[in-house]
Amino acid sequence: MNHKKFTMPDAATGQQLAPVQHEYEPRFETNKEFKEFLSLKELLEKLPVSRKTIHNWRRSRKIPAIVIGRRVLFCWKNVSDALRKMEIGSLGQ
Repeated sequence: MNHKKFTMPDAATGQQLAPVQHEYEPRFETNKEFKEFLSLKELLEKLPVSRKTIHNWRRSRKIPAIVIGRRVLFCWKNVSDALRKMEIGSLGQ
């Protein structure tokens, strides 16, 4: 773990407070191998479809998505499972 020490001035007096130790943990988002959730841009890089198609699939609930605020994330495993179901469903028609 990387430990960084920094001091903050007291809001009332302006004097420096004692150093605060803060730990930084490695994040999975920096390593593509461990990344489970994809942004719309990353999903479009994996699939040969348009942004509008992804939007339509998401709206009609053909592919699952997670919305956090204005950000939309896709779990690649769940999206690929949903696409396989669409493939299997089209074979019987």
